Formats: sequence, structure tokens, C-alpha cells
Amino acid sequence: MRGRAGVAFDRVLPYVTGGWAFGHHRTSVTCGATGTTFSTSKILNGWTVGGGVEWAFWDHWTAKFEYLYIDLGKLNNVDFTLPGAPFTLTNGHFTENIARVGVSYKFW
Repeated sequence: MRGRAGVAFDRVLPYVTGGWAFGHHRTSVTCGATGTTFSTSKILNGWTVGGGVEWAFWDHWTAKFEYLYIDLGKLNNVDFTLPGAPFTLTNGHFTENIARVGVSYKFW
């Protein structure tokens, strides 16, 4: 969920955007001795920030370029119980960079 704020200059709108982000993380480990797979999953909450520019190039048509940085935080101490030994994954930090290009048609 993001908000967007900018100032229009004729038919060009540079803007900044930011807000809440979430993602689903799944970790799987397969035990080589038995072939058994153990997995865990978790919903991660974080934030996103970015910016872009949108251009109204013809009547109801716009084109845009947007960049987003997403940070879903750290996932620490994911525990598995493998046959004969416990197993722990630690210190995973989840980030993402997204660049988008798009064309839109405005019906109003």
C-alpha cells in the first residue's frame, strides 16, 4: 500500500512514493540422508520508497517510469529439526529493487 505525491508541470508529473510492503518468505531444507524436506514460511512486513515521472503524451494516454526500493527487514533464527540434529538459519535480510515502465489509458 503506497501513497504518491508530486507536482505537475504542464503534462509531466514527477513524484515520490512510499508506504507499507509485505511479502511471503518460504525456506526449505532437504536432509541428504533421508531425502525428507522440511520447510517453514512467514509473512514479512516492511516498507517501500521510490519515485518516478508520468507524462500525459496524448489526450487520455500517459506513460510512466517508476523505481521502488523495498525492505522487508530481517528474518532471524529459522529453526528446523532434522533427524539427529537441530538446524538454524540466521540473519537473512530481504530487500528488492524494482524499475517499471508503463503506459496507461485514463477513461475519464
